[in-house]
Amino acid sequence: MKCLFWNVNKKESINQILADVIEENNLDLLALAEYKDSENELLSELITRGIDFYYIPQLNCDRIHLFCRFKPGEIKPFQETNYYTTKGIPHIKLGYLTFVFVHLSSKLHNNDADELLEYSRTLKIDIEDIEKDVGSDRTIVVGDFNMNPFEKGMLGATGLHAFPTKFEARKHSRTIKEKNYKMFYNPMWSFLGDLTTPYGTYHYNASGYFQTYWHLFDQVLFRPSLLDHVDVKNVKILTEVKGKTLVNIKKIPSVSDHLPIFFEIK
Repeated sequence: MKCLFWNVNKKESINQILADVIEENNLDLLALAEYKDSENELLSELITRGIDFYYIPQLNCDRIHLFCRFKPGEIKPFQETNYYTTKGIPHIKLGYLTFVFVHLSSKLHNNDADELLEYSRTLKIDIEDIEKDVGSDRTIVVGDFNMNPFEKGMLGATGLHAFPTKFEARKHSRTIKEKNYKMFYNPMWSFLGDLTTPYGTYHYNASGYFQTYWHLFDQVLFRPSLLDHVDVKNVKILTEVKGKTLVNIKKIPSVSDHLPIFFEIK
């Protein structure tokens, strides 16, 4: 299953690029944040290319838009808020997987670490409730978290508890002061630093004493039960689509202020 998430920054004429993304990467699932173009026009463009895709409507979460090869009747709706939506989506080998698509509050409006940790804690509780209801922890969380992998809300045990290596994530959980905390695997850590390009999915030159310039706000997390079906080499930040660059001469995102992330579940 080939999937892509992209915060498209409210661009009103982006459907041609999205159709190129879907076609070039043979996507099964496309999740968008801040999408303002026409759903029907995108689907029509895909039909002209011989690609059958469907729009999956949301009830309470207008921050996320979903397009996929699966008919709406094949998608199971779960918990939904304004900041995230959860769906059961069929995988050809693994059966139904639980996808959690997120677009959490922007740091431009709220940069309080404790508040961001609270968002993550609430999300974590909802995810675990869904996993209990469906009887499976084959869960993927993907989207714009507006946090870096090393921040409390992403790494902390009371948050999403997402670790950078499969070695640690295979432990499935940690016990802290007699309480058990489930883990996620976060392959996006691999994009931090000079060994890979681009250096993140979002670039921001802010004033202040703490500055990284590049951020990995856009991430995908996997439960340990899916580790054997995920190859970190197939987790990518895209900078080009059909020869069209998505970055400027300084390698900073230009089509949107975010770059898309691609991942595959075998």
